[in-house]
Amino acid sequence: MTLVGEQEAEALGNGDGGGINCLFRCLVLGNVGSDVREDALSRRKKNVITLLCNEERGRERETDRQTDRNRDRHRARGRKKEKKRERQTEKLKKKKKKKKKKKKKKKKKKKKKKKKKKKKKKKKKEKGRRRRKRKENFLF
Repeated sequence: MTLVGEQEAEALGNGDGGGINCLFRCLVLGNVGSDVREDALSRRKKNVITLLCNEERGRERETDRQTDRNRDRHRARGRKKEKKRERQTEKLKKKKKKKKKKKKKKKKKKKKKKKKKKKKKKKKKEKGRRRRKRKENFLF
């Protein structure tokens, strides 16, 4: 059993008035067997104030730092990949836009066909007998 300062205990605990009276008598884990430690940790999860010994706390902090670093690394990787994806999608969009521009061609206006005028048939000049006959018919 070791005594712990009030501020330390409050920092570790969740500050809900339940355990504050017994803060100075708090169990500091580390000298106790592993079973008890695990039990206390599970109680800690259920918002009951239990304190770990300084050594244990130090280890915890170190692992937390490592996990944070790893997390940051993973996040950075994720961000890089996201940025890469975004860049690729932007490139693809630009390519698509370019292709669309190529496809758009001005339609050529169709020329209207001019109707050909029909040539009037020239009357053949009557020759010889025929002409004479007609002339005869006109003369009464």
